Amino acid sequence: MEEKEVAKLFFTDASKFAEAKAEFFGRTGSRVRLHGVTVENRDLSRLDLSNCDFTRAHFIKALFANTNLTGTLFRNVRFDWCNAEGADFSLASLSRSSAAGFCASGGVFKEANLFLFDAPGANFDNCAFDGADLTGAKLRGANFKSAKGERTFFTAAALDGADFSNARFTQGYYRRTSLTSAVICGADLSHSIFDEANLHKTDFTGCDLSFADLKNAKLNDTVFRNAKMINADIRDIDVNEGDFLGANLKSAFLTKVTGADDREEHERVKAEALAHAGAREEGVDIKPLDYPGIVEFPASGQ
Repeated sequence: MEEKEVAKLFFTDASKFAEAKAEFFGRTGSRVRLHGVTVENRDLSRLDLSNCDFTRAHFIKALFANTNLTGTLFRNVRFDWCNAEGADFSLASLSRSSAAGFCASGGVFKEANLFLFDAPGANFDNCAFDGADLTGAKLRGANFKSAKGERTFFTAAALDGADFSNARFTQGYYRRTSLTSAVICGADLSHSIFDEANLHKTDFTGCDLSFADLKNAKLNDTVFRNAKMINADIRDIDVNEGDFLGANLKSAFLTKVTGADDREEHERVKAEALAHAGAREEGVDIKPLDYPGIVEFPASGQ
């Protein structure tokens, strides 16, 4: 069956289309092209739509629940009020696409390309993003609750107001990412990079930031209460702009402190800054500066 004949089946019999396009792809190694199509109020749930090409398509109230979309191209596509709960977008491309009312709860985006994906308020709770690329994505107010991913790229993405509560994104990349007012409570973002990220009013309460790189991150009313920041690199940030009450900064890198000209002065200023922030260093609680007592650090090796 030739490509045009296979493409026609998409509009007449989706089940037969799934079989025909699989045969076509296996025989030719090419995706069936459905460029610029408009799909409205279609139930495409549980179908095998892998390795298709929907470039510049427009999906309106389409249902992709538990649909196999691995390797499918959705470049420059528009999704309006589509439900893709449990869908598999592994190796798919949603590059430069946009969505309104997009729900992909429980979906899989393993090594998917979401470059410049514009979907404010999208629902990605419990999704898997291992190796996915969301560079430059515009996902303000998106829901990433309990989502997970390893080596996920959020570089220069707009995640303002997004909710990452209890998510697990280890070894993630957030360089120059905007996380203004984002909620990241109880999440595991250990070994992640936040170089030059905008963390204005970001809430990291109870978050695991062990071995995270926050060099040059922009803090302003940022909350790190009870966060685990062991071995975190927080050089060149102003700890006075954050709330570190109860945070564990054991072995964290904080080597450059304004006004510190030598090691002794550095340690004094560092202690005052951390005390003011209410943080912990070397496993010892540092009291606020107005606490009626003396702040003492353990001797080296203790």
